[in-house]
Amino acid sequence: LSRGYVSLDRLKQKIELLELKKVVLATKKDSLEGSIDNKLRRAERLREKLLVRAVSNFADGEVDGCIAASNSSEHDEHDDVESLAVGGSSTVVAIATRENGKDLLQVDGSAATVRSDVMHVAVNSPHGVDMAQNGCIVKNNDNNDDQFASDKKESLSLEESRNSDDPLPPPDLDLYNFHESSMSSDCRLPSESPPLEEREVSFCLKVGDLDLGDLDDTGLHVELNRRDIDCALFCAILSKLVERGLTHTHLDDSKIWKPSKETDKFIRKNKLAALGSEILVWSGHPFDFSSGKKTSGFKENMYGTDLPIVRARGMVQIEPKYLLDLLLDNDRVKRYNAMSLGRSDELVLQTGVDTIGAFGVGQSIVVRSLSKPPLVRKPLEFINMMHARSLDPSQGEGKGYLIVTRGVEESSSFVKSKSLGNQILFSFNLLREVTVAENNSTWTELTTISHINIANVPSFLARSVGMKSAASFIADVRKACAEAASS
Repeated sequence: LSRGYVSLDRLKQKIELLELKKVVLATKKDSLEGSIDNKLRRAERLREKLLVRAVSNFADGEVDGCIAASNSSEHDEHDDVESLAVGGSSTVVAIATRENGKDLLQVDGSAATVRSDVMHVAVNSPHGVDMAQNGCIVKNNDNNDDQFASDKKESLSLEESRNSDDPLPPPDLDLYNFHESSMSSDCRLPSESPPLEEREVSFCLKVGDLDLGDLDDTGLHVELNRRDIDCALFCAILSKLVERGLTHTHLDDSKIWKPSKETDKFIRKNKLAALGSEILVWSGHPFDFSSGKKTSGFKENMYGTDLPIVRARGMVQIEPKYLLDLLLDNDRVKRYNAMSLGRSDELVLQTGVDTIGAFGVGQSIVVRSLSKPPLVRKPLEFINMMHARSLDPSQGEGKGYLIVTRGVEESSSFVKSKSLGNQILFSFNLLREVTVAENNSTWTELTTISHINIANVPSFLARSVGMKSAASFIADVRKACAEAASS
């Protein structure tokens, strides 16, 4: 019988190994598909950025008409030309083409020559006016001179373009043998991203599982951007997420949370009074999604209602404020997360954990991160809304901080999402101040809750992997803090 049990255990291990291999292969497939989609999206963004480079129309010295952009030419004779034309009485400007060589676009009695091997604008103007703006090449067929000029500014208004006094290079520049590599550094089209505060970005935050009361007519998601965000609604969403985090980081209900074997043994013996170097871990399904089911179009699979939720708790020998700074610092993520490839801010709504502003109390930022877990070939990308605030002792919350994280999606891809994909549904990090009586020092009791979906990982593996990851997170944070203190 003993041999039979041993054989059965080995068989189970083999089955788990095969399942893991299956997951790895499926993850690789998903990563490859995601990589292709990302490259296509990046190519589309780059094309759009190039298409909006400065163009202007001029007729008898006066700007006339408005800019109209299209993904493909509306002209039957040259459907392969991607053009951006300025309507007016005398001139057409066209940029970019899908085909090598040059194409001729005839509109309003004017012709625009377009080349695809380099990004430029070529204009055939009856007025003999040479125009150069934002690194665009301009050709004037009246005098057959090819002239080039570049403006270092990110953009120019039409009036600035007309009055530009920038010097032009000599006319012997060979337009038809021109390549981007021949441009000097101050003549290149700006390739870097605009400053963070100037970016026009928009993200979708899912709220279908939150009971927003009178604001519940918002539907399943809200837009996060700088233009038209509803501050009152956003504050209500944060309040619900904070309430959820505080409730279940504190609550030790055995009907909700199931401890690991080691945690159960420790609790029975110590009653949580002697928590020192131990790391306690639970799993469960503590959250009520019934409010979301009342909303039209609510899909449980998009909120991970069937996925396990993991909680871990441990002591960190550092004050909560220093630990908070570590967790919020993008430049130090790799110190406690070996799988991280970096994290960057995408949308800053409000900074400062004690700030009281239009977006409520605390700091709210959308961040983008890349992670490379073991056995996964391609990095995993996560976009999250991170909110951090101080605890309110007057409300019985104690002293410390709470960090709330919830996955968001770029608005352009949100409507296309049919599956959950790789996403942090939510996570909470409670940093509670604890005074150690022996040496009167201040430590941090770190409680973390995570509800994460990794595509193609089965639920029976998600639970065990999640519990190990939660414990490892606290252990790695301890190590990073100890190294920082020693240095």
